[in-house]
Amino acid sequence: MARNYYAVLGVPPDAGPGTIRSAFRRLALRHHPDRGDDTDTCLFREAAEAYGVLSDPEQRARYDRKLDRHRHTIPVTVVRVPVGDPEPLIPEAANLRRRAEPLRPEFPELIELLARLLR
Repeated sequence: MARNYYAVLGVPPDAGPGTIRSAFRRLALRHHPDRGDDTDTCLFREAAEAYGVLSDPEQRARYDRKLDRHRHTIPVTVVRVPVGDPEPLIPEAANLRRRAEPLRPEFPELIELLARLLR
């Protein structure tokens, strides 16, 4: 599904025609292609598309049904923030010592083969 047209215009889903029209006009003045760059042109096109759908009662009803159908199929991810002390920013001393050790090759045969090939 494309973008949420209500979010593009910055209006609630129960907004009336006057609110939708004024939101579109505000965005059209701000993002008109004659006033800005390519980013503004894209935003103007999105606003015009959203206004075209939401200003027509039949298209709006069809869009609302589609939006409602997609709202129930999109999985919602809940992010849980741990409570308590946050993880320390400085690693423990043991981790520092381990990182300071020289690198030991995990695959000595491979390292040896690469060394011979590079000679």
